[in-house]
Amino acid sequence: MTDGSHLFANKKAGRFEPATGYGWVLMKEGKGGFANRRFFKRIDAELTNNAAEWLAVIDAVEYANMHLRDATKVEILTDSELVVKQINGDYQIKDKKLKKYATKLFFLSRGHEGYSFDLIVKHIYREKNTIADSLSKLGSLIRFE
Repeated sequence: MTDGSHLFANKKAGRFEPATGYGWVLMKEGKGGFANRRFFKRIDAELTNNAAEWLAVIDAVEYANMHLRDATKVEILTDSELVVKQINGDYQIKDKKLKKYATKLFFLSRGHEGYSFDLIVKHIYREKNTIADSLSKLGSLIRFE
């Protein structure tokens, strides 16, 4: 499950600054049992919520590429219907930055060194995505200096 957030947080000089972050939750079931990994990250750049949603998906797929070499299928669940439809080709991607993200995601999902998996991206309702949503907000709020 993935999510991105664009919040007004990190009070500076008496006003709140915009902050962006994302989070994802990995749940793996397989021969070796069940695994659960949670991740969040702050993005120190001015990005839209849509861009943060894309980055969450890309980061989760990068993690799968590096650590789930035995996976034949990776299923991403996100509460961003727009991102799902963009990734699945139902909607055009017009923004230049998002087009770069789409190219990167396509490359990542093809794997490397003879290893690949089927990437499936599906929409889920926000109510079913509370952990990833909370992680994305945490990523937006925390700054490590």
